Amino acid sequence: EIMATEDLPFSICLILNPPKITLEEIGIIKDAKAGKESAFNLLYHKYRSFVIDLLNQYIKDIDESKDLSNLVF
Repeated sequence: EIMATEDLPFSICLILNPPKITLEEIGIIKDAKAGKESAFNLLYHKYRSFVIDLLNQYIKDIDESKDLSNLVF
């Protein structure tokens, strides 16, 4: 696994090591898209910190990143 460093940005690490999605996650995503609130909550809690970290890599403001993550979900 390639880790982000000062010389290698987080976004490049995502390109070089894309996250793997499981069949279980695909099912959860389908359920969330169908309006199942419990599936949405699972996705939200699993990926919220990832989204915040990704946003913060670009805008360098953790509070703004948290606010923007709400738009993602």
